[in-house]
Amino acid sequence: MTHQPKAMLIGVDGLPPPLLERLGESLPTIGRLMEEGSWGPLRSTIPYTTAPAWTSMVTGVDPGRHGIYDFLHLDWGHNLRVARGSDCRATPLWRRLHQWGLRSIVVNVPPFYPAEAVDSAMIGSFPHRNLSVYPPSLRDPVRRMGYIIDVDDIAEKMRRSRVRALMELLRAEERRIRVAEYLLDHMPWNLSIIVLNFADRLLHNLPISTVEEALMDEGGSTLLNRLIFRGRWRVRRLIGEMFRILDEFLSRCLRRVGEELLIIASIHGMTERPRALLINSWLREMGYINYEETKALSYSTVMPLGLIRLNLEGRERKGVVPRGSHEELLNEIEGELRDLRDEMGRRIIKRIWRGEKLYGPEAEGYPPDLIFEVEDGYTVDPWRLGEGVVAEASRPNDHERCGAFLIHGWEKHRGELEIGEIHDIILSHLGLSP
Repeated sequence: MTHQPKAMLIGVDGLPPPLLERLGESLPTIGRLMEEGSWGPLRSTIPYTTAPAWTSMVTGVDPGRHGIYDFLHLDWGHNLRVARGSDCRATPLWRRLHQWGLRSIVVNVPPFYPAEAVDSAMIGSFPHRNLSVYPPSLRDPVRRMGYIIDVDDIAEKMRRSRVRALMELLRAEERRIRVAEYLLDHMPWNLSIIVLNFADRLLHNLPISTVEEALMDEGGSTLLNRLIFRGRWRVRRLIGEMFRILDEFLSRCLRRVGEELLIIASIHGMTERPRALLINSWLREMGYINYEETKALSYSTVMPLGLIRLNLEGRERKGVVPRGSHEELLNEIEGELRDLRDEMGRRIIKRIWRGEKLYGPEAEGYPPDLIFEVEDGYTVDPWRLGEGVVAEASRPNDHERCGAFLIHGWEKHRGELEIGEIHDIILSHLGLSP
C-alpha cells in the first residue's frame, strides 16, 4: 500500500517569539519540539491582522492576490460586511489537496465560513456566530460535544470578572480540542489545520506580564499567599491550565504524525499598545468627513494599522472625489498623517503605504488606498468618535507584525520565515509543488 503523507498545522495566534521561548522553558512538549525542531519569528502580512494573515498562510500569496484585507470586507456592491471564504480569490490548501485526491480536516480557520465541501471535514470559523459543519452528518456530534465558536464580548467579561472570563475561555479551548481530536480519530486526513483562539484572547485583554508570571508559577506559592492574593492566584492557575492543555494536545498530535510534519504557528505577535489613534475623528477634524460630503474614510477592525479609502467618483456609489484629483488628495492626507504628533510632540505614524504600490494595480477585491502603521504604544480605532484624536485604547495590548513558528519533521532552520512559506512547506511535505 502506498504511503500517504500527513501534515498538521496548529494555530495559536498572539505568541511573539519571546513568549514561545518562555513556553518552551515551562512545558515539556513545546520544550522538546523547540530542542529537536525549527523555530523562530514568523513575519506576517500587511495588514498583520487575523483574516488576511490566515488567508495568506493557507494560500501562499499576499492580500493583493487573495483579496482579503481585514475581517471587514468591502464587497462588489460596496457593502461592508464580515469577510467569508467565498471572498478569497486564491486557492487554499484544502482545495489544492482535493485536486490531488488528498483529504483535509479544517477547524476554525478565519475567515473561511461557511464550511466547504472538503474531502473529509470542516468547521467554519469565527467571528460568524452560527455553527457551520461539513459534512452535515457531523453537525449533531459536534453540537453534542459542546463546540463553542468563540467567547463573545471577552473584553467586557474580563473587566467584570477575570476569573469567570478565563473559565469560559478555558471551556471553549477544551471543547474545540475535544471536537478536533474526534475528527482526527474518526475521519481520514492527510492535512489537518486547527486554529485555537485562547492565547489571542488572553494576550489582548490581560497584561502580558500576567501571562508570563503564570507560566513561571509552578505551584510553589505558599498557602498564605494564595489566601491573601486569591483572585490573582486563580487567574494565574487558569492561564497556566490553558497552556498545559495546549501542551498535552500537542503531545497527542506528535504521536499522530510520528516523524512527519507538525507546525505550530502564530500569525501575529502581541505587544503593549495602551493608546489609540481615533482615525475617523481625525479625518472629521481635518474636514475629510462631514455631513455634506465625505472624501475619505477609514474602515477596519481595531489594529495597529489604519486602512483609508477615498470616496472616489465612478468607484464608490456616492463618490465625490474626482478621479483626476485623487492623487493630490492622497498626497495631502499622507503629508498630514506624517505631521501628526501627540501632546508631547512625538510622532504617531511610523510608516505609510499606497495600496496600489503595495498590492499592485491589479489587486483583487477592494484594497485600501492608503495603509499606515502607528508607532509602538499605539493602535488605531476607527469606531470611536467625539473623544478627540488620541485616547486610551479599549484593550491594553494589540498586534505586532512578527508571530512565531515551531516545526517538527522539517529541516533544521533558525531565523525568520515569511507567512506564505508555511503554505509551501506543507505542500512540499505532501509531495505537491507550491
